[in-house]
Amino acid sequence: MSGIQAKAVLKYAVMPGIVPRLQRLFASGFGYTAFLMAYIYNMVRLIPDTHPYLKSDNIGKFGIRHVIAAAAANLVIKKQNIDQIVIFVLLLTGVVLLGLMIAGTIISFVFGYAFAQDVASMFVTRAPQNDIAFMLLDQVFGVPNFFNSCVATRTACYPGQTPGDFPWPFHEALQQMFRFYSSGILFIGMLIFLYYVIVIIVETATSGSPFGQRFKNMWVPVRLVVAIGLLIPLSHGYNSAQYITFAAAKFGSSFATNTWLLYNRALAGAGMGQGQDNPTGEKGTLVGLPKSPDMSSLAQMMSVVHTCAFAHWYEDSIVTNKTRENMPDDEARYQRYRLDNKIKPYMVKNVQSWMLEDDGLFVDKTAVTRIYKETTYEKAMGFYGRGDIIIRFGKLNDKNSNATIEDGENIDPLCGDIRIKITDARLPGDEGLPANGALPGTIAMQELYFNLIRDLWFDAAKADNYLDFAGRSYLLTVSSNNDNNDPCSMGCSPPNPHLPGGCPGDANAACRIQKEIPAAWKQNATNELQIEFDSKKKTVWARYNAENTDAYMTPEILKYGWGGAGIWFNKIAQINGAFASAVINHPEFSSYPLVMENVRENRKKTESDNSPLKQFDPQTSIDKPIQFSSETGPNALPIAIGLYKVHEYWNGEPANMANTEKDATSGAIETAMNFMLGTDGLFAMTAENAHIHPLAQLVSLGKSLVDNAIGAVAGSTLLSAGGGFLQALQMSGGQFAQATSGLIMSTAFIGITAGVVLYYVLPFLPFLFFYFAVATWIKAIFEAMVGVPLWALAHIRTDGEGLPGDAASNGYFIILEIFLRPVMTVIAMIGALIIFTAQVRILNFIWLLVTSNAGGFDGDVDITFIGGISFKRTIIDQFFFTVLYAIIVYMLAMASFKLIDRIPDDILRWMGSQASGFSDINQDQQAVEQISGKVTGVGISSGQSVTEGIKGLGGSLGSAAGRIFADSPKAPPG
Repeated sequence: MSGIQAKAVLKYAVMPGIVPRLQRLFASGFGYTAFLMAYIYNMVRLIPDTHPYLKSDNIGKFGIRHVIAAAAANLVIKKQNIDQIVIFVLLLTGVVLLGLMIAGTIISFVFGYAFAQDVASMFVTRAPQNDIAFMLLDQVFGVPNFFNSCVATRTACYPGQTPGDFPWPFHEALQQMFRFYSSGILFIGMLIFLYYVIVIIVETATSGSPFGQRFKNMWVPVRLVVAIGLLIPLSHGYNSAQYITFAAAKFGSSFATNTWLLYNRALAGAGMGQGQDNPTGEKGTLVGLPKSPDMSSLAQMMSVVHTCAFAHWYEDSIVTNKTRENMPDDEARYQRYRLDNKIKPYMVKNVQSWMLEDDGLFVDKTAVTRIYKETTYEKAMGFYGRGDIIIRFGKLNDKNSNATIEDGENIDPLCGDIRIKITDARLPGDEGLPANGALPGTIAMQELYFNLIRDLWFDAAKADNYLDFAGRSYLLTVSSNNDNNDPCSMGCSPPNPHLPGGCPGDANAACRIQKEIPAAWKQNATNELQIEFDSKKKTVWARYNAENTDAYMTPEILKYGWGGAGIWFNKIAQINGAFASAVINHPEFSSYPLVMENVRENRKKTESDNSPLKQFDPQTSIDKPIQFSSETGPNALPIAIGLYKVHEYWNGEPANMANTEKDATSGAIETAMNFMLGTDGLFAMTAENAHIHPLAQLVSLGKSLVDNAIGAVAGSTLLSAGGGFLQALQMSGGQFAQATSGLIMSTAFIGITAGVVLYYVLPFLPFLFFYFAVATWIKAIFEAMVGVPLWALAHIRTDGEGLPGDAASNGYFIILEIFLRPVMTVIAMIGALIIFTAQVRILNFIWLLVTSNAGGFDGDVDITFIGGISFKRTIIDQFFFTVLYAIIVYMLAMASFKLIDRIPDDILRWMGSQASGFSDINQDQQAVEQISGKVTGVGISSGQSVTEGIKGLGGSLGSAAGRIFADSPKAPPG
């Protein structure tokens, strides 16, 4: 009792004693196994008869490892001891298998059977048919029933493909070449093996030592056997070592594919079901906000359409003598116009004869449907077969008094056709789109434009604005012939909501002198429409970012396996370019009102001045009257005059567009830079697009640069043509126009070069780096096909420890690299993306501080010098600092995506290996880096020639036109 301690009692009462129980379990169970193994080793003299492990009293006092250690201490590698060697190896193998079985049982018990299955499935590609890596391996090596891609299974890899035989004749020739090469190496190996056999015999005879002095290393005979075994030909011309390489490539590729799929599944299920179904792991940041088009063009179109409709109604009313008798004031006119107007919006498309029941009978007829206030975008798309939507403002002609819309009679295009461009023809319910809910941004922008045109005609809040302008502007035009149209009753004074500004001084006197619509209406109408459009565009953009399914990772991409992991990134350019195109492609006149088209066609035949401003002027320099179409009615000329005045009103002094995204453009330099370079996209990187993903930022910038530069090239070409025309007539301004054209062309050329790199090259960088990495892996495998026979020979060495020895160890690391490179490439790409994104986000955060420090003053503080000139962070400062920002971001992208090559190439140094497979990383990186340089270089050399050629062509055409005009009888003197 005196030996009992409180600690022992407490331990016995409280502790479960799991460890002692396990010790007793293994001692009682495996103790007999160790005792039995000791007797087996004793039978072959590895354990002597007097050894304590052979006494039954000691069972449980020693374990299996003790028995193996005792036997190994007595094992001598000699020819005479072959029985000892065999028994020792067999028992050791059994112990290893027993340990693996126990480990597997524990793993299955702790983690469950599913985990064991998952471990096995890590190295199996479930759908190898479309796996890009397997397709490449099958196409290069042509091994049947191994990689099992669509190439090997002779199924179509893409729609429309007709699969051929497999292997190809090329493969059979390649395999015969490898068979011949491996046979030669095997012959060399056999000679070396025979040499060592002779050496063994000679040294044994001379030294009296079995196997000679140099063969005391127990691994030497094993290496000889392994070397010959690796060189044994198997099938299709490849030996054992080459099939080991194929297996490493297959399992490594599957491991990488499953890693890539797991990454995307984790993203899709992140955030409590609010999945981020794209590799960036972000939602709401993949689409940049593009610059809004100038809504003054849309305001002009609708004011022309409304003026045209009012003019035709007014002239028809005069013919029927309704205006003067029944409409004593303007308000009555407008109310009557609402009731009597026959101009309506229609959708009209030509019908070919083969589409009609009676062939050839109604070829000239058209399919027509009326647009109502409730007409939807989906209905318009259905009518036009998902093509461009054309809204015709006209009326049913009266060729047939009983004509109806359903009869398919022609609609006279009295007030023009407005085309809404369709760049995304999808509709709700199409594959990938919900039947209900928010539409993708591209479709929503097209719907916005359609609804805007429709509402500007129908909605009282909008249409009355344009109707008020239309009626008053036309009445002012014809007021000289109609004394009842007092300008002062048309909105000059007092001001009204549609015609603000009024007349200064004495209202009546000033109005009678002025006799024009106040210029403020143009600016106010444009601003109103611009603000409305910008607000709705931002709503569409925000919803598109939040609910964008176009950027999702799709099963079509995932089925390509890890080799296609870089494909998705081009979607950033695709969705940003598509959305920007949908915004930029605003509605335009596909044909102007009929009287305006008549005037333009007549002027082309008789007038020299057909500039954009004068092309619709019905007042010609000759007495020959304008020939109007019969559909325009008997009073076409006053209508043409009224519409020309409206056109002149809109295209004279430009309206100041309100911009809710940034301050209105101010200053000639800023205007020129915006026009030639598209600086809006540049400035947006650090403004409204600051939170957008960096790749989307640069893509949006590139799109803006390209679009504006193309417009600048067109403007430069027209200016060059005008300069050439003036020079041919020896008129002033020609040289100035040519010089200005050259300046615009050179500046636009800079924008095109930079824009192409950012919009087309940059989104491909992840794919390019990644695909070059895949190509490097394939080349490493091909190198291994040549190298592994030599690696097999490297085993035939007598020095070094272990199976590989000193010479063959690097070969094992190279095969390990072939296995690991795919998964390391995938991880490196994801890491490069994360690092690049983080760097640019922090750069956005500190950029304002950096630029303020660089400039030496706060950008918000004016510094006024002598002469009253104010300097601060002007457009020039903003431009160059933003250019610097774009360059830095581009450099960060290049440096980050180099990790796709760098990490797989250097990762084995962590294992202490200096082995290097087929690693032309420097060449691959240089190739990718040179792509942007070559694009830039080719753009500078060929692009400059092209742009200069376009400019020269414009100048030549202008000069030719000027000479023709100078030689014609109509040429003015001098």
